[in-house]
Amino acid sequence: MEFNVRQLVDVYYLVEKELNHAITKHGIDQTPLNPEMSNREKALIIVEEVGEIARALTYDGVNKENLKEEIVQAATMLIAWRISLETTTSNALDFTPELYPGSNSVPE
Repeated sequence: MEFNVRQLVDVYYLVEKELNHAITKHGIDQTPLNPEMSNREKALIIVEEVGEIARALTYDGVNKENLKEEIVQAATMLIAWRISLETTTSNALDFTPELYPGSNSVPE
């Protein structure tokens, strides 16, 4: 199978539609677009979305349409997170020293 740029454009439109749906359903502040939301909270949203992909692959066989929808949802949240990094006002790494005993700096 060859890469077709039209497929990328089609997926872009699905992501745009999903982002608008998420904003309507949850409000922009409850999506990774929120620059005040911590990166940990954003990561939890991503983990939840990836869990839905795993669930789509696990139970009652694979439903290709459901799998495609879950992948678009995960991609949408990842893209929203990436966009938010351009305007974030919080510490980009959310570094918590107590998680890294003996260190006073951000791990490399």
